Amino acid sequence: RSHSFVTNISVGTPPRTMRCLIDTSFADLWVPHRICKGSSTFAPEMALSPTGHDSLLPWTPVQIRYDSGRKGLFTGYRAHDTVGFGSAVFQNQSIFLVNEDALPAGRDWDGICGLGWYQIATRERPLYSRVAKASRGGHAIFSFVPGAQHRAYIVAGEVPRAAIKEDTLSWARAEPLKPGGAQGFWVVSGGLAIHRRLPVASRFIIDT
Repeated sequence: RSHSFVTNISVGTPPRTMRCLIDTSFADLWVPHRICKGSSTFAPEMALSPTGHDSLLPWTPVQIRYDSGRKGLFTGYRAHDTVGFGSAVFQNQSIFLVNEDALPAGRDWDGICGLGWYQIATRERPLYSRVAKASRGGHAIFSFVPGAQHRAYIVAGEVPRAAIKEDTLSWARAEPLKPGGAQGFWVVSGGLAIHRRLPVASRFIIDT
């Protein structure tokens, strides 16, 4: 738990601070119901009525199966609200409202901020694409930077050049998890050497 990446974001109008667990395995923003209470910019995602009429039904539940030692279902709802991430503010951001009872007990965070590629529950504009549009060069850049006292911090939207020793930064192309498959996780090829001079070719998955 002491090595989790947790950052503060704001949700709603007026903004309410939420401690967000950074997760690179998927692209959703999971927010507890209570964070959005009283927000003037909150809007549930509407769905077409199954009766064939043009009426809209709010609060269509979305169920997600999970298996983290015990199998079960997350039940939540798609919605939109204003989200502040760092110095950027994104209006009408797609979020997934989740019941806090389904989240792990004893955690020191409120919800989950997905910085991966694959959307599990939401369907519109994941956070990484909003950051890319707002950043210089149009790239979705999230930098995890080592800091003092065995701590780290996150920079969104740009590369923190001042924190990097000159000429030591290398770039690697992201690859699909399976050859020829869709982009899902952050996977790169490289090498690993433990007690040997030459590295063994290896593939790495970036997992927070």
